[in-house]
Amino acid sequence: MSLLAHFADLPLSVTPQKKKTLSAKEKVLAKLDDDLKAIGNISDVDDLGYGTALFPYKNKSGKKVMGRMKSWSGSVNANGKREVRMVLGTAIAFADGDRLQIEVENTVDAVTKGLKMLRNKADAVDHSVWEEVSTQMAKVNQMKRERKEANKRK
Repeated sequence: MSLLAHFADLPLSVTPQKKKTLSAKEKVLAKLDDDLKAIGNISDVDDLGYGTALFPYKNKSGKKVMGRMKSWSGSVNANGKREVRMVLGTAIAFADGDRLQIEVENTVDAVTKGLKMLRNKADAVDHSVWEEVSTQMAKVNQMKRERKEANKRK
């Protein structure tokens, strides 16, 4: 006897659930929220390095850390600072050719404060602005793909 037979007297209606599509703003905020949760478990600045899917990061204890793009840079820049940035999809968000990122000191506390500040700023920006940023990024990503394909054909 199937499980549905127990409910034969009920007028059941099975409908597939639609996956909610997030707006560009919701994607940015969700990414920042996820990364704020992740950084809550980090106490050593060395563990801010996160590696990529192809190249793991090796922390000072020698442990290899595989990662995904985070809202902070995996290592310090030439100024000895970390970049904290807004991420849209799998790319750093930018507007008018400039990355939406700030430099902070190379400490877990500074990165956390930077993420919170960016989260508050991102939340204050109108949805339509984020859609415009997303559209610009899609155009640039398309041009990059076309350039990459052209280089393969050479």
